[in-house]
Amino acid sequence: MTGIPETGRQAANVLLDAVSLWDEKPDPELINRALARLGIIGAVQARGPAAADLQGIDIDVTHLVGGATVAIKWLVAQLAAARGVEESSIISELRHHFDT
Repeated sequence: MTGIPETGRQAANVLLDAVSLWDEKPDPELINRALARLGIIGAVQARGPAAADLQGIDIDVTHLVGGATVAIKWLVAQLAAARGVEESSIISELRHHFDT
């Protein structure tokens, strides 16, 4: 059991969605649409004494999420090559791991 909170599990799946869209000719619009779900599920939050005053403030995590997605994509590709399987198989295994 991974023991991660539900929002963490959903965020991990969103990152895998982005990874699975990153093929030979990645479509940035599709990838960004998938990653936009991070905000919808509440994966990124602002906290602090003035949190109520943060209305209208944007928190840009583009570089963080982009870097994480590229790193996960590379790791998935390496593991798939080492096992001699498709990347989609590795992604499916990861999703199953998140859900158990």
